[in-house]
Amino acid sequence: MKENSTGKIGSFSKNEPIWVILVQNYLAYAGDGMDRTQLRDDMVSLFNEAELQVICRRLDVPYERLGGKTQTDRTVSLIGWMDRNGRLPDLVAELVRERPHLRQQYAAYLPAPKAESDVDLSWLDRVAGGEGPAIEEPPTMRWDSDVHKLDES
Repeated sequence: MKENSTGKIGSFSKNEPIWVILVQNYLAYAGDGMDRTQLRDDMVSLFNEAELQVICRRLDVPYERLGGKTQTDRTVSLIGWMDRNGRLPDLVAELVRERPHLRQQYAAYLPAPKAESDVDLSWLDRVAGGEGPAIEEPPTMRWDSDVHKLDES
């Protein structure tokens, strides 16, 4: 590979450890079509260390457990962790939430919006879970015989 004018080989710095390059290659060519190298570059250039910590907190990812010493290494580690756990769309959604101009670029990878129902049936879930007032007597389909006798007279 040829070195470019920025001191990088391809899109990777020649000073990066080999494991970082191997992980980055894996991330760049995963089967869903997302360019993880571009995702990493966007995250590193658009978010600082504190913002990366906030993103991790919102996604319930322990920031201190991310591998690496640099922000780039931790970003690669975060992308890999989210990908392995099937949560890469959640990461992309969080990035778009923080930087709305990324929406068009990552639109294909955002989680599908939840369909909203015209009828709110959540009360059924609450009743099934034991919430709400207790019923004193079980419902019945029997007619009260005294009422019918009154109607006949």
